[in-house]
Amino acid sequence: MFLKYFGSRFSHFLLFKRTSHSGISLATRISELVNRTTPQTIYSYTPKPIVKIGSWSISAVFLLYSLTFADWSFESTKTILEENAETGEKEKPVKSGQLEKDHPFKIILSKWFYDPVTQYYLYSIGVGVLSVIPIIISLGALYLPSRMVTGIKFNPTNNMINITTLYKRQHNLNIRDCILKGKLYTGKGSQGCDDNGSFAVFLIDDNKYQISNNIKKKKRWWSKMFILSRSGTFIYDDCRILDVITSRQDILKEAERLSSTTINDNEGIDLAKQQKQNEQPNLRKLKMEHQNIDKIKSALFKK
Repeated sequence: MFLKYFGSRFSHFLLFKRTSHSGISLATRISELVNRTTPQTIYSYTPKPIVKIGSWSISAVFLLYSLTFADWSFESTKTILEENAETGEKEKPVKSGQLEKDHPFKIILSKWFYDPVTQYYLYSIGVGVLSVIPIIISLGALYLPSRMVTGIKFNPTNNMINITTLYKRQHNLNIRDCILKGKLYTGKGSQGCDDNGSFAVFLIDDNKYQISNNIKKKKRWWSKMFILSRSGTFIYDDCRILDVITSRQDILKEAERLSSTTINDNEGIDLAKQQKQNEQPNLRKLKMEHQNIDKIKSALFKK
């Protein structure tokens, strides 16, 4: 009897966890969030230690490879060209009477190209370009993890969000300047953001200027991109909240569908279809929720 009761309660708890986000409309959740007076954490993510260790390791490997390759290439090039200059092996073979037939400019160019000093500089430029490629990869291995977002706090009183990146750096942005690049809401998974084709989306700061010490400065392009992992935790376990806050217009236009669609769990159970089999959707209620979202969004931007 006890096991039967405990099993039924546990099953009910699992069902509640899967459908708890659909018990309250999206407009109600947004209204509750906007009316609060303290900053609210709407996204959090704790990356695994392998992210830091892996990025540092990759960066160190490519940096050492670049320096080693550059040193070996410059020394080898210098040695070969010095030997060729002494033995004269790199001199261009000229047939009898060919110099008289060639254009004077061609003769000058040929002498310049086969000059040992010129060849040394040309080879050095090629080696330098090849050495820069591993350095770029090394810097990229450090840059991308540094833009990973570990937390987002939304302040309803001033429409600002505070973004915390992997190395504890803080960035304050206005929600009007935030643009999500990529489709966050997919309707799959416990939070509605699972996607087999991507593991993250990009949050772009569209504001070109920043104010530092009462001085207006232009933002650098590498400081305007943030990476949001789909494995993070969203407020109310619903990624649509972040979509609405960052002004995703396609989400607002589909508010009727989003307010009536439940998020599938990891096992692929379509709870929305089960609900539609039990009851008919109320179109009038959906329209009212759509209007409420528009009103809340407009009031949010007027603050």
